[in-house]
Amino acid sequence: MPWSWVQKADNNSEWLSAKIKEWTIQQETWKQQLLLEPEDLSSTVDMERLFETFPMIGGLDITPDKEQDDIAYVGIVVLSSKSLQVKYCQTHCVKLQVPYVPGFLGFREAPALINAVECLKREKVDCFPQVLLVDGNGILHPRGFGSACQVGLSLNLPTIGVAKSLLSVDGLNTLQIKEQICEEGKRWLPLLGSSNRVLGAALLSNECVKRPIFVSVGYRIKLLEAINLVFHTCRYRIPEPIRIADKISRQASSRDFC
Repeated sequence: MPWSWVQKADNNSEWLSAKIKEWTIQQETWKQQLLLEPEDLSSTVDMERLFETFPMIGGLDITPDKEQDDIAYVGIVVLSSKSLQVKYCQTHCVKLQVPYVPGFLGFREAPALINAVECLKREKVDCFPQVLLVDGNGILHPRGFGSACQVGLSLNLPTIGVAKSLLSVDGLNTLQIKEQICEEGKRWLPLLGSSNRVLGAALLSNECVKRPIFVSVGYRIKLLEAINLVFHTCRYRIPEPIRIADKISRQASSRDFC
């Protein structure tokens, strides 16, 4: 544990309690800026129009260092949304400022993800994406504001949260959802919590996949658009922008990039 965190850990319960209160207020405040609109999940999406709106699609993932808690490696990838041809691929070694606290992952990881996108804009603006897939959650989150929302709001860029596992949110049950999607033979199911709000969707990304991924709106995009983009970019279980970003960040973590 870094020395700054060790110092805080001496009064850990007080420090952590204060941070959680601060972060909770921040998430609730930021959530009001998402401007979510009612979803019509029975409509259809014009993929050609979607490709015109989002000609480049980015992916972000982060891998922690195996030995140092405050070091991680961000993978950022940009693909042509229609052809899925890789246009940009880079890793960044970053220093994380706060420890991991469940439900507040964005405060640990989002600053590093945002910085990677801002570096791309400075270095190669012609590869700047119009939408980002973030390994994490959007509004499918205990307070409706996951790391994908935090990244999108900060950058004012459409974002989609794509998670490999389901958070315990609004009464959603992972096992029940997996059974339902397999029994009904569907490729995706809307995630309706006890509040009867659509929080996202469970997707079986291709015909060989048995475990769903969980997609939710991050910022400035409709859920149905997000679902269609994720399906289009899935050659395997995980959409290509995130799969490649994960791969290169893991490769970086196995070497000394700092």
